Amino acid sequence: MLNMSTSLIPNPKIEQPKFQWRGFLLDSARTCFQVDEVKTLLDLLNRYRFNVLHWHLTDDAGWRFSVPQYPKLETVSSQLPRMDFLHYSNVEQEKAKDCVRRAETQWHGGGYSDSEIKEIVSYAVSKGIKVMPEVDLPGHMAAAIRAYPELGNPIYRDRPQSEWGIENDLLWPSDFATNFIETLFGRVCELFPDAEYIHLGGDECKWEKWEADADLMAWCRKQNLSGGSALQGWFMNIARRVLHQHGRRAAVWNEACQTGLDPSDLVVGWEEEGGVQMAQQSGHPYISADANYLYLNRVASNEPDEPVGMTNPITLQDLWHLPIPEDDRILGLQASVWAEYVLDGQELLRQAFPRLLLVSEKAWCGDNIEWDDLVARMKSECEYLEGQGVTLSHYTFDTP
Repeated sequence: MLNMSTSLIPNPKIEQPKFQWRGFLLDSARTCFQVDEVKTLLDLLNRYRFNVLHWHLTDDAGWRFSVPQYPKLETVSSQLPRMDFLHYSNVEQEKAKDCVRRAETQWHGGGYSDSEIKEIVSYAVSKGIKVMPEVDLPGHMAAAIRAYPELGNPIYRDRPQSEWGIENDLLWPSDFATNFIETLFGRVCELFPDAEYIHLGGDECKWEKWEADADLMAWCRKQNLSGGSALQGWFMNIARRVLHQHGRRAAVWNEACQTGLDPSDLVVGWEEEGGVQMAQQSGHPYISADANYLYLNRVASNEPDEPVGMTNPITLQDLWHLPIPEDDRILGLQASVWAEYVLDGQELLRQAFPRLLLVSEKAWCGDNIEWDDLVARMKSECEYLEGQGVTLSHYTFDTP
């Protein structure tokens, strides 16, 4: 654990936060960070007065907790080989290939045991941080479908999985899928008994795959479901019903606004083109997780020694100009580090810092900040972080 001296970020002179939600997304689906690495992250989130850990636990790349009724999630979905992500076009290819080579020795699959999840959640609570788990559906379910092909597109079931690629990632409606979702979210409620919100995902569902299946569309018409958006809502409503039975509320990515929301939903706006605006226009409480500014898996500069990440850069100066909506429904801000190219906790912190310091300042102070004052405090924090062994991404304190 880290030496916790007094922090100067966010501004200690401002006693009350601008936003009640000051969040960070940890992507354990792509990289199963070790328990001690998660605790170190929680130490730093606490230091900088973040109060929500959005824990992304499932995706196409992997599955990180057990569901006893579906043991193959643990034996298959949690043990998938690491994806290489070389199909991504918004990354420097040579650095991405180097990451693939390093992953051969650094990467391990796996998941979190019940006791490890309890340990992490208890540690978070001791630091004043709530944990919001995420199980992403009905898209980004490729890892689960690898274990249980009957969950996915019927055209793939008789084909070798080596021919699937990443295209078989959508749930297909069936009694099996319904039972799976009901059992799954009952299990999440059991593992996270104090979580007010459980995130259902709802992003990047390729409706055209469903709509190309004539038999499926005939079934949808019988259910009074008008195409892919309604079918996505149908899947998400199964999960919502389970959450409501357990006294929980759903959080969703902004795309779910197109599928019909429940009055109790929280919307997380992320998409570069209009995601926050979609969340804002939903009429629901919402979070800004604007990928243009808050996706810190994007590189911090174009410097040659910058670690591998997605383009275009997000600098401290860019973050200074983060647009913050002014209305009564925005609960706060959330930064993310997606882990396609982040192999361990040390690399996670390098991607996050020092930019996460400015996110902290914005989340606590809003726009009530002066650059020169902030720089003086950030310099001290950068020295602290380096003294604790944290490698920082490239940065300058040039006036924005």
